[in-house]
Amino acid sequence: VTDFLQFVLTNGYTRFEASAEAEEGWLQTVKDAHEKLLARRSQGWFTGYNSNIEGREVGKVRYQAYFGGGPKYASILAKVAGSDYSTIAKS
Repeated sequence: VTDFLQFVLTNGYTRFEASAEAEEGWLQTVKDAHEKLLARRSQGWFTGYNSNIEGREVGKVRYQAYFGGGPKYASILAKVAGSDYSTIAKS
């Protein structure tokens, strides 16, 4: 985050927002990593299951964290940083 914020300040950006395509891409990355977990079908708060709340029953998975591992995450961040955060639009 520090490198990104330095990039933002250095380049005079006043705002930043992920594009819809970037958000969808990241969500798919999170889902793909989640599907490899043994606990992916568990009925626990971390996977979104809560029988006391409507809409959080069995089969209503919430993807709350990235489980692809630290090295892979660092690689993704490095790739984005290496592209100078190309999806940022100056405002």
